[in-house]
Amino acid sequence: MDNCFVSLCMIVKNEEEFLPGCLKSVQGIVDEIIIVDTGSTDSSIEIGEGFGAKIISHKWNNNFAAARNISLENAKGEWILILDADETLESIDRAVFHQYIKESNVDIFSLELINYYGDKRDESRIYTMAQSRLFKNHLGFKFENSIHETINLYDVDVHNIQHLPIKIHHFGYLTQVTEKKKKNERNMSLLHTEIKNEKHSPWMEYHLASEYYRQKNYDTAFLYCNESIRRFLIAGLMPSSLLYNLKYSILVTSGSFKEALKGIDKAILLYPDYVDLHFYKAVSLYHEGMFNECILTLEHCLSLGDKNLAYLTMSGTGSYQSLFYQALCFKSKGNPLMYKKLLLKALEIYPEYKEATDELLSFSK
Repeated sequence: MDNCFVSLCMIVKNEEEFLPGCLKSVQGIVDEIIIVDTGSTDSSIEIGEGFGAKIISHKWNNNFAAARNISLENAKGEWILILDADETLESIDRAVFHQYIKESNVDIFSLELINYYGDKRDESRIYTMAQSRLFKNHLGFKFENSIHETINLYDVDVHNIQHLPIKIHHFGYLTQVTEKKKKNERNMSLLHTEIKNEKHSPWMEYHLASEYYRQKNYDTAFLYCNESIRRFLIAGLMPSSLLYNLKYSILVTSGSFKEALKGIDKAILLYPDYVDLHFYKAVSLYHEGMFNECILTLEHCLSLGDKNLAYLTMSGTGSYQSLFYQALCFKSKGNPLMYKKLLLKALEIYPEYKEATDELLSFSK
C-alpha cells in the first residue's frame, strides 16, 4: 500500500489556466493523480498527462457528485485527497505529510480552505474554514448532490475527524474567474433543476441564496436563505452556521440594519463563538447610531479573533475590520485621538487596508 499511499482525485473541464499550478503543488506529495475530465476542449488533458495523471473521460450529465464518484472508484491509494483545479496545496515535506497521517488514528482529515474574493489575490481578502478533504479509501465514502456536492459524512463521529495543519488556496471565486467561467449562470440552472426534486437537500436553497447574493439580488437571496433554514428545522436538523452568516450578511450588505438587530442575538445564542455574527451585529449597531454598544461588541470580536476554522470566517472580523469600526465610533463620539490610534492599529495588521487609509487621509486634511 505504501506504493500508493495517497491518491489525488479531481474532476476537470477546461482548466488549462489553473491546472498546472494545482498539480505542481502536489508533486512528490501524492502517489497517483486521477482526473475525471468532463469534456475539456483546451489543453487540460495534455497538462494532466504531463504530470502522469490517469485521465478518465466522462460525458457531462449535470451531476458533479457522479463525476467525483468515478474518480473515487478508480483510486488505488490508501488515502484520497480531493482538490479542484483552481486550488493549490500549501508546500509540505512528503515525509512529514505521510508521517502525520500514519500517526493519527482517524479516518478523515480536515484542511484549512482559504477562499480568495475580490478582484485580485490578496492575503487579507479571504474567507477561511476547515473542510474535510482527505479520507481513507474503501470505507464507503461517496459524494452526493448534483451541485455543491458533499461527502456523505452523516454517520461519522466528529471526533474521528482531525485537522491537518495544511492550507488549500482556492482562487475560483475571484471576480475575473467567475465572470470568465460564467459560474453563476451554470450554478443557477443546476440548482433550480435540483430543487424541483421533492426530496432535495435543504442545502440547495442555501446555495441558491448564495448565488442570488453574489448577483446582488438581496431580496430573493433572503427568501431562499430563510426557506433553507425552515426546511432544516422541519427535517429536525439545526441549521448550519453558514445559513446565519449568509442571512445577516444579506441584511447588512443591503442596509437593513434594524432588521438585522431584530434577530441576530438568537443566531448568536446558537453559535456564540462565531465572530462574524458578532461583527454583523456591531456594524448594524454602528449604523443605528448605537456607538457605545457597538464598541463593546467589537471588543468581543477582537477577543474572539478570526482564526476559528470551525466557521466560515471573513478575514478581519476579529482584527482589522473591528478596529476600523471602533475608530468610526470614536470619530462619531468626537474622540479624534482614539479614532486615529485605532486606524493606525488596523493598518499595522493590514497595511493595504484602503478604507482605513482613506479615513486617515480625510482626517489629516
